[in-house]
Amino acid sequence: MGRAVVVVLLALLLRCASLIQLVESWTWPPQVAIFLAAFVGQLSQSIGLGLIVFVPGSWLHPSPSRWQALTIAAVAYTVFLRLACMGSINLIPEEAYYWNYAQHLD
Repeated sequence: MGRAVVVVLLALLLRCASLIQLVESWTWPPQVAIFLAAFVGQLSQSIGLGLIVFVPGSWLHPSPSRWQALTIAAVAYTVFLRLACMGSINLIPEEAYYWNYAQHLD
């Protein structure tokens, strides 16, 4: 049960991040973006549930190919979440000053 809750929460995080990226950065209408965000969330949830929760066999003796599949899925999730969150958080004033100083080095 705990693994299913973790997978569902990670899928929710990815769905929210992709919705924010589509609406704020790509300026899609929210009525259209929600469908793509829901698809991305459902796809990640079904893959996660299939790889982690509903697994035939025992968790005590996983096969090496299973670890490879879990590693590839974890890396793909992390990369996609990073891409979805990129640009949706604005700079705080201190970071804006550093960016301004880096642009004008004199």
